[in-house]
Amino acid sequence: RGIWILDHTAPLLGLGTVAAADAAHLFAIPAAHRTTIYRPQAWFGWGEYFAANPPQGAVISYYLPAAAKGGARIAVRDAAGRTIRTLRGPAREGMNTAVWDLHDRAAATPAFGFGGRGGGAGPWVEPGDYRVQVSVAGDAALEGTAGVTADPESPLNARQQQARAAQVMAAYRLQLALAPAGKVAAAAAKQLAAMRTYARAIGSDGAAGDAAAAVAAADKALQKPAAAVQRALAMAGAAERGMDGYEGLPTADQMRELAWARTDAAAAVAALNRFLKQQMPAAYAAMGRKLPWPPIGPVALGAAPER
Repeated sequence: RGIWILDHTAPLLGLGTVAAADAAHLFAIPAAHRTTIYRPQAWFGWGEYFAANPPQGAVISYYLPAAAKGGARIAVRDAAGRTIRTLRGPAREGMNTAVWDLHDRAAATPAFGFGGRGGGAGPWVEPGDYRVQVSVAGDAALEGTAGVTADPESPLNARQQQARAAQVMAAYRLQLALAPAGKVAAAAAKQLAAMRTYARAIGSDGAAGDAAAAVAAADKALQKPAAAVQRALAMAGAAERGMDGYEGLPTADQMRELAWARTDAAAAVAALNRFLKQQMPAAYAAMGRKLPWPPIGPVALGAAPER
């Protein structure tokens, strides 16, 4: 005796016709909805059997008549045509499947900021239709539509869901606005590391010693504002995930956390800009040579585009 669970039969039913045509094909993408899973701390022992849940998100199934190197590139676009997520999928001969988890792109990468869920995803997207494009090298792109609906078991009405989504997106936009500061801080650290290497290579005379001292001073001065940017990114990310991780309205504590993140973000960017205007130029001047990169200027905490 056994149980075989097959979540999506449409691609299997249509596979014979598609394979006979000997052409790449993207199957209709089943409607998907946000699903918040409760994971209690529990021990069931060996007396219970649990099957794996079906994939959480939009299941993208496509047929390829031949394998392709490099895999498939899957782009998800919103109604305005903006690419909100880019995924990699398999490109084997025959049937291939990839899953979009219904999340937006990460606001910041782990290299310079808080990367969100696994470093690759941001908040849940809002209900609506999203264009999906599957591209394999050498072939025309396959296009389809992924319909996303609200959680059918959510205790929130439509107005409450919109209110929660507005605060989640406010935290997400704060991360998007902070991301350039994270990149600038990482670029400054990279330049200083290169200048340290050069200062060691040119010897230990007076000029070299002055250059090394100036670079060391700038490197030390960068640590505090760079860490402040990281903390603000992390706080905004925590506020976003906290509000977006359950089917309920934001709490007063979560709203305070978001307000603190806004205040800390402004202070962190201001501190970083002071460093870029003061210590960084001093390090450039101390090197006494034309550097192979442009100087880094101040960065703005701008308003990220609306989604």
